Amino acid sequence: MLSITLKDEEGNTQQMLIDRRAFKIPVETGFWLIQVKFSLTAVVILKINH
Repeated sequence: MLSITLKDEEGNTQQMLIDRRAFKIPVETGFWLIQVKFSLTAVVILKINH
């Protein structure tokens, strides 16, 4: 599972848990698509849970 915290310019955060196997595309591309989906020019903080 990937735990992703999105933070926008106003300091609001949204955390998402994503099953990595659900992506048929490279992980980096997945993060880019998530950023676009939330329209955030934000820092993406990534934690990989083993």
